[in-house]
Amino acid sequence: MAYHDELEVAFSAVRKAAALCRNVRSVFSDIPSIQKEDRSPVTLADFGSHIASRVRS
Repeated sequence: MAYHDELEVAFSAVRKAAALCRNVRSVFSDIPSIQKEDRSPVTLADFGSHIASRVRS
């Protein structure tokens, strides 16, 4: 895969993940985050963006 194509795939994944995070924040704003061992927060949007960044369409 050429660099330009790889870059397009990466940008597409980031756009999808960002859109998902915005939607999750607007719909599920009352769901609390959980904390990892290092006490940093993990939200529903984090899980969703992780998945969205790995799905090709």
